[in-house]
Amino acid sequence: MSAAQTGSQQEVDRLIKSIGIDTPVTTEFTPSGVLLTIYGQAQGAQCGTLTMFLKWGN
Repeated sequence: MSAAQTGSQQEVDRLIKSIGIDTPVTTEFTPSGVLLTIYGQAQGAQCGTLTMFLKWGN
């Protein structure tokens, strides 16, 4: 949250990669939350996407 709120795209990307996910993930963030898009792959081809917006606080 603090990396996103300070605008550190490189740190946000590093933190997402550190969870060990093997599929491509893009991140976008605003002061109120972070948008994650995870691209599913099967047999080397993209087969779908999962998009989540996580909001900080209440």
